[in-house]
Amino acid sequence: MAHAENQIKVGDGNILLYQRDDVESQIWQIRIKLPSQKNYIRRSTGVTDFEKAKEKAFQIYGEVIQRDKQ
Repeated sequence: MAHAENQIKVGDGNILLYQRDDVESQIWQIRIKLPSQKNYIRRSTGVTDFEKAKEKAFQIYGEVIQRDKQ
């Protein structure tokens, strides 16, 4: 992945947390892959702390899963 460092898979492996190396803020981003979707879903967690970012990632993942089911 271009411009990404500190890539860490969490959960069942469908969530990738990463920090962009081309941005100074070091906010954690997430990339989600759903089986029913062709492309990845990318979102910002809005935080720089990894533990808080992980919590936010699971929250976003739950929201995305629920929308996908509808």
